[in-house]
Amino acid sequence: MKIFKKHFAIILCFALLLCAVPMGICAADTYDTVPAMAESDNVFVIGSGARIQGVLGSSSLTGQAHLPGYSSGSPAEVIFSNPGLAEYDYFEFDYYTDDIANFSARAIKLYFNVRTTTTSQGTFEFDEQITQSGWNHVKIAADLNSSKLNSITKARFYMDMDAGETGASDRYRIANICATKDTYYIVPTLAESDNVFVIGSGARIQGVLGNSSLTGQAHLPGYSGGSPAEVIFSNPGLAEYDYFEFDYYTDDIANFS
Repeated sequence: MKIFKKHFAIILCFALLLCAVPMGICAADTYDTVPAMAESDNVFVIGSGARIQGVLGSSSLTGQAHLPGYSSGSPAEVIFSNPGLAEYDYFEFDYYTDDIANFSARAIKLYFNVRTTTTSQGTFEFDEQITQSGWNHVKIAADLNSSKLNSITKARFYMDMDAGETGASDRYRIANICATKDTYYIVPTLAESDNVFVIGSGARIQGVLGNSSLTGQAHLPGYSGGSPAEVIFSNPGLAEYDYFEFDYYTDDIANFS
């Protein structure tokens, strides 16, 4: 009798586990669990964290069309005040799809468009960055000139399909639409102390190395054309110090090497 009770208890616990585990898995839906991206000196949140969502739809498209937005007939767009986007290097956002197999089978193309009030300034395809069901992070190089980047006040999303295709009926959601800076602008910090003397009060030198051939030593290009890459400072008595230190950034180590 005791053996039967033990066996019964073990079987009952195992059965409860089998029932409980799948229920927990099935209950999870990441559609409402939006990845977080906070605004900082290197991240500008476009549209104050606006989200665009809807269902891609089943109607056939013969060309590019707006993603369905917040309400019927409204374009999937965000309007914002431009903070000076010429200082930023990328557009980034998170895109959710219910079913990547369904999405991929329909040859759907997705586009991110930036524009003034009336005129498009650039369109970028991003469907190739949608690779899984759930949330996908999208990063697009902001390859536009400074005047175009600084004129942008709208971000829009479009879809396109091959002739004869119909749209996937799964939900989509777009969140965390941002402009971000490359690490070129994220300068490591080094504070002055009893053991650190900051030469030139934290001056920075920057430029482009250039393509011209050199036959010998030459100045790095500095802040403006013709000025050498140099810092002038008052000597505090450097005989008491042991090292010179600085941080140097390069875009491409392979190209540099």
